[in-house]
Amino acid sequence: MKFQFVAYNQEGEVRRGVLEALDVGHVEEALAEDGFRLAVARQRRNSLWHVLSLNRHLSGFFSIKSQDIINFTRCLSTLLGSGTAIISALDLLKDQDSNPLIRKLIEQMQHDLAAGRSLAWVLSRHPKQFSTIYVRVVATAEETGGLAEALEDLAVHMEREAAIRRRLGQTLMYPAFVGLVGLVVVVVLFTVTLPQLTTLFSGFGVDLPLPTRILIGTVGFVGSNKLLLLAGLMTLALAAVLVPKSRAGRMALHRALGGAKLAAVIG
Repeated sequence: MKFQFVAYNQEGEVRRGVLEALDVGHVEEALAEDGFRLAVARQRRNSLWHVLSLNRHLSGFFSIKSQDIINFTRCLSTLLGSGTAIISALDLLKDQDSNPLIRKLIEQMQHDLAAGRSLAWVLSRHPKQFSTIYVRVVATAEETGGLAEALEDLAVHMEREAAIRRRLGQTLMYPAFVGLVGLVVVVVLFTVTLPQLTTLFSGFGVDLPLPTRILIGTVGFVGSNKLLLLAGLMTLALAAVLVPKSRAGRMALHRALGGAKLAAVIG
């Protein structure tokens, strides 16, 4: 396999190129023999696969993922820690990244930095990618020094947040699946099975028990309001997808889960 890499040495010299190796570990070993430390490494794909890999291209055109920002933050920290100027570091990262949205973001950052703006000001122009906390940490680091260390701390913090989100998604996956199966069963009952039974019960011409009358009324209500109920279910499903993706939604979920755990402990 071939890997594109960016590396640096103790004198601040930056080297970039392509190495053929079994994995990233062998790239690090090869560079270490020359006194260089690996900063960024990405596997080069076969040219035909590179063109045909639809998912790889479309994912970059549609969004910048949190993992992209984590990788960007960690690599920028490494390059700045090696003594590379920030404009040069961004230029290296732009050349190594295949995501067109990341490349465009870096180009905008370079333009603003070249105009004399601070890094924190530049990051604040992209609130979807860089949170308020991220910007404030960078602003403090620019004033006090230690920007590389601050970026490394931010990368670690974001990786922990990403791990929490993954665990939350895995925790909710099984209840969501059970709920979906239950919903399908209920829909089949109320649209196929129960209407036939209610027609049969209604033909008896006798006073039916209260539970049976409630069942017949419920089936009639569902049959008369199918579209309204379907719209409500679609709204709930959409909320279940979108709420965990928003910062406010994640905070609400965390508070709810924390409250549930506290109630369980008290109980």
